[in-house]
Amino acid sequence: MSFASIQHRAWRNGPLLIICATFFFTGMGACVKAASSSIPLFEIVFVRSMTSVVILAFFLRWRGISYRAGNPLMLLSRAMAGSLAICCNFYGLGHLSFGDATVLLLTFPVFVALLSFVFLGERPTSRLMMLIGVAWLGIALILKPQLDVVNFAGFVALLAAVFSSLDVLTVHLSTRTDHALRIAFYLVA
Repeated sequence: MSFASIQHRAWRNGPLLIICATFFFTGMGACVKAASSSIPLFEIVFVRSMTSVVILAFFLRWRGISYRAGNPLMLLSRAMAGSLAICCNFYGLGHLSFGDATVLLLTFPVFVALLSFVFLGERPTSRLMMLIGVAWLGIALILKPQLDVVNFAGFVALLAAVFSSLDVLTVHLSTRTDHALRIAFYLVA
């Protein structure tokens, strides 16, 4: 079996790609957690973004995809939401335990469900609303709000989930006019 056929099969294997992505995102989170004690937040965000710009620019050029946006306003909205999500996520990673910050970020599907009612006109079902309520109970347990103390870092990490959900919705809308690599590139460019 040639390398090209192995590579082709690997790119078509969704579960393998999800495992690889999880591995790399977890590694990135661990690096951010370790670096946040000595490197300012925006320098960490800059290094992460520039690394992505270089990699994605290479793939755009290699695949012959234009940098020109089909819907510049939507890609700008995506870039703003994604950048705010990255900043809030990295702040949370620097100020919370790794597990709490990660779990709070991973609540973004709850916000996608809520915001899809507003931005996509989807109708909520009673079952979905019940599940969102249960999710909010879980979020409250993680944040552990007390009457006299506000968990600021926890709320910032939760904002990362909100901005990530806006990012997901703008990506969903952008796929109608722009290539997936261009959409990814505009997050960090």
